[in-house]
Formats: sequence, structure tokens, C-alpha cells
Amino acid sequence: MKKKYTYIILAGLVTITICLIVVGFLFNKTENEKQNGLTEFFDVSTKGKVAFVSYTDGSPEIFIMEDDQSQSKSVVSMTNEKVILDVAFSSDGSQLAFISSEKEKENENENLSSVVHLLNIETKKIQELFTEETLITELEFSTDDNLFYLSAGTFENYSPIASERPHDFDIHHYDFENKSNYKITNLKKYSMESLKVSADGSSVYVQMFDDADAETADDIFDAHQRIFQIPVDDPANLSVVSDKSRNEDIYDFSFVPGTNTIIYQSVAKTGSDGVFEYELFTYNQETNTEEQLTFLGEYVSNPVIGPENDTLYFIVDKQFAKEDSDYKLYRSDLDGENVTPISVFETKKE
Repeated sequence: MKKKYTYIILAGLVTITICLIVVGFLFNKTENEKQNGLTEFFDVSTKGKVAFVSYTDGSPEIFIMEDDQSQSKSVVSMTNEKVILDVAFSSDGSQLAFISSEKEKENENENLSSVVHLLNIETKKIQELFTEETLITELEFSTDDNLFYLSAGTFENYSPIASERPHDFDIHHYDFENKSNYKITNLKKYSMESLKVSADGSSVYVQMFDDADAETADDIFDAHQRIFQIPVDDPANLSVVSDKSRNEDIYDFSFVPGTNTIIYQSVAKTGSDGVFEYELFTYNQETNTEEQLTFLGEYVSNPVIGPENDTLYFIVDKQFAKEDSDYKLYRSDLDGENVTPISVFETKKE
């Protein structure tokens, strides 16, 4: 009799265990499956197409809208072991370059590798341009379709309490004719972002710390993030093109073509909840004057100028400083008026 009860108890435990496994499988997603929704990576072509990266259960996709009034269509899809880190249209809008990488390193001593792909917008065919055993974070075409990119030499934590992040950044160039890569700078910067290229391809622009003259730890701590111009043929002759006296850091930025104006992201103020509010600002290089452009009281980033140079696209993180981001795509007039959210997955009704 005791043996019978033992079998009944064991059978019950097995049943419960199986149920828990099934429930865990259904409701406890792996880290690779948790990411969902729009990311901050997008670009707008000279023909008005909008390309953006979004995730579904951890799997990244690239979508393209013909314009911000139309429904988006998926053109690239990858497994949930991959990430897509940036997208960039060629000057005529016929090609879209993008970066893919592994979500996780196989071991702690290994750097993440990156693959740069090129998508033909008309045929939807994808080719691999090159692979590097580094983390490539940004891409940008010049008007003559030279491809520049930012690459991090290491992916590590600089202190025991800090998370792993890419460091030792430099600017590189890919030569389509010779199918070769070469390094433009040898700065090994702690951070470098918001890569832009001049119309003629003679200069590149990035945001990084203005710490070239720092001699002590306090000097480094007091350094601010500014916008730098770096001549491609003379990279050592770099210079600051934003306001050198500005005491707030500058982050993402874009140049308004045909003008002396830069649009950039910076902290506007601290909100009532104690969280910084990031807005977009305009800066006139000729008059050295700045004006606040957006007043959303949120986290506004990634300004991109539209094809007619009269429209501004940007990202707003509705959950900034919370556990998960909630990115939304917006557009406005170039003067910051008529701010409008864009429904990237639905046909927009007039």
C-alpha cells in the first residue's frame, strides 16, 4: 500500500514538474526574445523613404516606408541571436547599408565581430560588403557614395562596476572600387558617436570628448562632449566646430544642408521626477548663437534632415530612464513647429 502511495506521489511530482516547465517555456522568455518594438536606428533617403530597425521577440528586422504617410514593409529579417546596429541610405537612395553583429560574445576574452551589408532597394538583394573582428557602430555615405564607419577596438568594462561597452573608437573608410578598408584616424577614443560626412567627402564629423589637452584625472572629468571636424586627408588637424564655451555635453547631431546651422541633442533641464530632459537645439556657427528647438520634456534624439531640407525626423524615448525603452518616430518642420508622431506599422489616415 505504501509503495502504491509512493508511486502516486512521484507521478504527481512529475506532472507538476512538466507543467512548470511548460509554463516556464510559455511565459519566461530568454534574454534574446525579450526585445520588442522600434529602435533608435533609422534613416531617411533623398527620395523620402524611411528605413528603420524594429524587433519582434528579439529578432531584428529592417522596414521601409515609401514616405511617412504609407505602410511599412519588412525588407530584412534576422534571427534573435543577431542585432542590427545602424542603417544608412546611399546618396541616391538606391542602396541601404546596415550593420549586423552577434548579441553576445562566445567568451569574455573575445571581441564582437561585425558584418556590413548592402541592400538593393529595388531588387531587395543583399550582399555582404565586409566583416571585421571589431564592433562597428555607425555607417554614413558621402554624396559620392564613399562609405565611412565608426569601429570600436575593444568591447569591455573599464571598471568592475561598469557594464561592458565599446571603447577605443576610430573612423574608417570602405573603398567600393578596391573592396578594401582603411583606417582614417588613430585616436582610440573612449567614445565616439553621430558620424556625419561633408557633402564633398573631404571631412567627417563626430561627437566625442574634448580632452586633447587634459593632463590630470580632474581635467578628463571636466571635459565636455563636442562636435569635431576631421579632414580625411589630414586627420591630425581636427577641430571643434560647436561652441567651445558650452558647458553642457552635445550628443547626436545633424547639419542643415546649405546653411551654417547644426541641430543637436543636449540636456535642457531636470524634470520634476529628477530625470534629465533631453531636447534638440539649433546652433548657428556663424553667429555662435543657440536656440532650443523641441520642448517635449522627454528624451529626444537622433535628428535627421528630410529630403527637401525643410523637415526634421527624430526619435522620442517614452520610457527614458526606465527598465525598457519605448522609442517613437516623430517629424516636425525644420523650425520645430508641427511636431507629429509617425505610425511606423500602420497606414496613416489623413
